[in-house]
Amino acid sequence: METRNENKRPYEVLPPGAILKSELRARGLRQTEFAESIGVDKTALSLILSGKRSISTEFAIKLEEALGTPASNWLNLQNQYDLWKINPKTEI
Repeated sequence: METRNENKRPYEVLPPGAILKSELRARGLRQTEFAESIGVDKTALSLILSGKRSISTEFAIKLEEALGTPASNWLNLQNQYDLWKINPKTEI
């Protein structure tokens, strides 16, 4: 018989911008330089990295071209985050 763990650790779902911020840091890419390289305003990039702006389809394609990570991954992360914000009980 399976038992339930009533003491599950709470977790925080990160906006995809936070994941992107970590990725840029791991690759040694500066925000301003990265924004320029993909043709995005540095303020817009900053808003995405801080989770204040969503990743759009157009932006996801730019990320795919620049980083080699599929645009669909970024869009899936954004959709999952949006669902979680509406209903934190949503399993992701």
